[in-house]
Amino acid sequence: MIIILFWWALFSFVIAGLGTGVILILGRAAGNISREFDFFRTFWLGFLVLLAFLQFCSLLFPVNGTVFLVLLVLSSLSLLFKKRLDGYFWMPTGLRQYKPVQKYLVMGCVIFIIGYLVYSSSQFVGQWDAYGTYFNTVRWARLYPTVPGIVNLDPKLAFNSSFFLFAALNEFWLASEAGAHTALSLLILITTLQFLVYLFSKDARLFERVFLAVGTIFVVKYLVLSELTASLSTDQAMTAVCMVFALELVRQRGFFFFMVSGLAAATASLKMTGISSVILVMGLLFLNVVWKASRRNFLFEIPGREAFVSHAR
Repeated sequence: MIIILFWWALFSFVIAGLGTGVILILGRAAGNISREFDFFRTFWLGFLVLLAFLQFCSLLFPVNGTVFLVLLVLSSLSLLFKKRLDGYFWMPTGLRQYKPVQKYLVMGCVIFIIGYLVYSSSQFVGQWDAYGTYFNTVRWARLYPTVPGIVNLDPKLAFNSSFFLFAALNEFWLASEAGAHTALSLLILITTLQFLVYLFSKDARLFERVFLAVGTIFVVKYLVLSELTASLSTDQAMTAVCMVFALELVRQRGFFFFMVSGLAAATASLKMTGISSVILVMGLLFLNVVWKASRRNFLFEIPGREAFVSHAR
């Protein structure tokens, strides 16, 4: 259980660091945009970058501890630059603005969710698909790069789901062979905490609170309390990212198009083959840049009152 907690913290640091690097790059083109990204949005932005990186990396190299060390260095550098420029890593989520009762309620729920997820994710892997295909797929990604023509041996060997690559990245050092216990549970944890924290946020509008309340119940019931927490279920991973995608659609904050297009690609790549989804989202972002030539740029614009106002004009 201690290893799971440590792995969650370590990978949260690395993924959020990657997202911070993207924010720094976009900030040079769009000014100070960090106010639009708290920890949760920064995490998912980094997760999108991570999936794209793993897809291209797996074509040439095995996804192992060496790849993780490279990502760790890049994330650390990004966070150091962010700290020097702005004096902080991420914008606060608004927890300090809560009333004392709300703060204690949220903190109590967070402790319960973390404790339950640590316990459930440390249990025996009961998913039968994991023993038939998933474990072998993750192990192959960890030991070997993509082999051209391997699909001729077995179609399952050519199934390069981004989730299996992410699980392979989790399996090194102390957590060897533990991707089924750390990868999915981390995504579920971040999704649940994001819904819970946003639910009590002061800037949430009425229809957002309604969606967050219903979404929190759904996430807790079908993800946190699921028997598949300790598994390599691509369905569960896709569901977690789908909920974040839906949340972005409802909230419509800054860099809306950038986030929803990336999350859409991540959702497809977690369940289906990954590289085609990465190419798709790159094409969408390219079309958005081309759109700048005739109208106001929607990608590098922070929407004002409504997310689609600038696009409609």
